[in-house]
Amino acid sequence: MGVVSEPKTVEPGSQPTAEQKRQQVARILSSRSFRNAPLLQKFLEFITTTSDKRGEDLGEYTIATQVFGRPQDFDPASDTIVRTQAYRLRTKLKEYYETEGKADPVTVEIPKGHYVPLFTLRDEPATEAVENSDPELSSLVAFSTIRQRNPYVIAGIILLVVLAFGVGVYWGSRWNSSGITADAKNKVPEPMQEFWGRFITGNDIIIAYTNSVFLETETGDLLRFRGGAVADRGALAGKEAARATALNLPLVERAGPLYYEDGYTGTGEVLAVHHLTSILGSLGANVVVKRSRLVTADDFRNHDVIFLGSPFENQVLADVHFPQRFTFESPKEPPYLWKGRIVDSKPEASQSAAYQVERDPQGQVIRADYALFSILPGLASDRRIIVLAGLTTSGTQGAAEFATSPEGLREILDKAAGQNRRREIPAYFESLLRVEAAKGLDAMKARCVAYSPIQE
Repeated sequence: MGVVSEPKTVEPGSQPTAEQKRQQVARILSSRSFRNAPLLQKFLEFITTTSDKRGEDLGEYTIATQVFGRPQDFDPASDTIVRTQAYRLRTKLKEYYETEGKADPVTVEIPKGHYVPLFTLRDEPATEAVENSDPELSSLVAFSTIRQRNPYVIAGIILLVVLAFGVGVYWGSRWNSSGITADAKNKVPEPMQEFWGRFITGNDIIIAYTNSVFLETETGDLLRFRGGAVADRGALAGKEAARATALNLPLVERAGPLYYEDGYTGTGEVLAVHHLTSILGSLGANVVVKRSRLVTADDFRNHDVIFLGSPFENQVLADVHFPQRFTFESPKEPPYLWKGRIVDSKPEASQSAAYQVERDPQGQVIRADYALFSILPGLASDRRIIVLAGLTTSGTQGAAEFATSPEGLREILDKAAGQNRRREIPAYFESLLRVEAAKGLDAMKARCVAYSPIQE
């Protein structure tokens, strides 16, 4: 049987020492709750060490640039990365203290609206059962020890249980079917609640991301895949199939054995999934993420589907035809690299009829990408297809960030109001975005350069 330690008396109002704080943070970082959350580990470690050194509050800019790798021109008004991760960190800490950390002598909290952690030394540490492998037996021993000290404690425990039940009923009434509190939902800015709330219908929302297909050599070099039938990853591509599907035939002849490789996804698509799941999850949606090639006809009929990535890498989206104003056009002959276009079939007088990736004339670094943010009718009358697709991965990231920001949705709202004088976003529309890129890759500012409603 385990040995029950005597609870230590702690003077009310006393604060943990620096060493106690350090030990508590180390205990949390190595816990099961945080073991598979490296980003939250980095966030917690930074704010618990930096705030002690500086003795001052930490701003979003400092955290965004030093923890999450945001650029020097980071704008917290348009990028909610710090607030989103702070919410996740508070949730994860709550989970930790409800499970593994129930008996910890020090609690760590991140007050809402601030990022400096609050350390508190518990006035009455929980009674611990040492060297006891049976949790149920440990609880019985601890309860027996309390009863022996003071029989009236039992009545207090019963009262606490009743109060806890009442609190649980209260919070349960505020908890939706997806486990999202009303408070979490209220943290989502109103324009985003209004727009994305239309897609919260009780059914799963499918996020379909593109992933390129290559032919890979035994030395790990990748040859561009033109399109056509795709075998499972690692399958040997015969020479005839390789000649029919690869873009560079001389390389095919010299390459030796070639294998199908579809394990690569753009960085923009990864970040886009993060933005969308964060917002939709906060609103209570159940999100299913899958490769676009796995989307079925039943998915179109039964779910709203969000496509991330252009039809250049997304044959499913290319095969679904709509009466669209903006369409992607692949280059017909070499050079192929970054030569795709978005074509506007109804350009206004001051607008171009086609848009390509913009590059620095000297260094050739990509300066801007173009993307579509469109809501199209689905295959069923009550379903929709949302397209967030750039000419490159940067455009896809920019489109997703634009669509999940209050500023982007207000811009679409302004465009819609300018055309129909109604201050509401229509059920279906197309918009063309210009996305500035930093270092040729990271999506920065996005703005709408053309907009067109789709008649229902």
